[in-house]
Amino acid sequence: EDRRRGRLLAELHATTSTFPAVRRVGLPPVREVVFDSRLGDAVRFVDRNFPRQGRILQWHLEIAKA
Repeated sequence: EDRRRGRLLAELHATTSTFPAVRRVGLPPVREVVFDSRLGDAVRFVDRNFPRQGRILQWHLEIAKA
């Protein structure tokens, strides 16, 4: 279980490391982040491996896109 969790965490880190940098001053470029296909990929990854958390993230992403 620990190895499985470690592999999943490594994959998550590899995926999120490709996200664009978000400006720390002022408003972030929300549209760019929300509609980035890599964010959708990461949310689907979480949904496959952690369905409860994935549903929550998917809901938030859908609301942000709306």
